[in-house]
Amino acid sequence: MADGAEAPVPKGEALNIVVKDATGNEIQFKVKTTTKFGKIFSAYAQKKNLDVRSIK
Repeated sequence: MADGAEAPVPKGEALNIVVKDATGNEIQFKVKTTTKFGKIFSAYAQKKNLDVRSIK
């Protein structure tokens, strides 16, 4: 690919997503490509004891 973009990940493959907060703390999630971001947001909020509506 000429623009430096990576090839798309096949459907159902696993991705590692790193969520970093404002203080630099990171939480990693291993998810499938079909996982909706709402589920990741909910898991993050639960781990941090936050209301899911308070994060962006």
